[in-house]
Amino acid sequence: MKTIFIIILALFTISVNQINAQNNKKDETELANYRVHIFPDAFLVGTFSDYLGRYFYIEKDTQIDRYAPNEKSLAKYISFFISNNYKIKNEIVVKNDNTLELYIPNLAKRLNTSFYLENGSLTENKFVTEEEKLSFLLGVYYRNGEQLKDNIYQIKLTNAPKQEIIYTLLKELGCEKIIFDSAQNQLPQTFKFYFVATPKMVKYFDYLKQEKAQLTFESMSFIDDSNKDFEATNKKNEKIKKELIKNLEFIFSE
Repeated sequence: MKTIFIIILALFTISVNQINAQNNKKDETELANYRVHIFPDAFLVGTFSDYLGRYFYIEKDTQIDRYAPNEKSLAKYISFFISNNYKIKNEIVVKNDNTLELYIPNLAKRLNTSFYLENGSLTENKFVTEEEKLSFLLGVYYRNGEQLKDNIYQIKLTNAPKQEIIYTLLKELGCEKIIFDSAQNQLPQTFKFYFVATPKMVKYFDYLKQEKAQLTFESMSFIDDSNKDFEATNKKNEKIKKELIKNLEFIFSE
């Protein structure tokens, strides 16, 4: 009787393992065939600056956004994206301080009034489908994110009142490992998310891999390396980053 039970248990285990292997293979095939679909509105809103609220630096009824001098490639891509997806001709305005501004009245008014409250905060529950949520996160990552290592990513916000919405979306999209770090008692206030991206998120983030790399390079090129303390500071920051990644890998492996 004991022998029969062991045989039945072994056959059951083999059957379960076969089913799991088939399911894993099916998931891998579906992911390999998965196509990224960008929802233009959601993606654009993800890239939008909302430092101290959406309307602190931009004109609600006319302006798409304002970009720092080290975000020139971002401004150019958004201009191209709007031309390509909305069929609207547009032109980037370069100001005397080298900031860049983009004005498209009809589109700006619709997006600003549809997605933001009067106080400049992002409206909750505006992104319903999985693809809308992923498109929004892609926009946020493109402007405010960083791939730290493999599928470990970071999103850093400064004085931007959308941290709760981003956390909710990460959870809704299946992120099980998230660390939220904030410095609300300092100025400026910073909010950081460290998370293990899902395979679909990685697919979306990789969609703009080249554009993201260009923006990162552009941001670094604005760093003043003529300062005598630059090399020491840079080495210190690299050491801190390596420690951070090591700690995150340890925490996320549990």
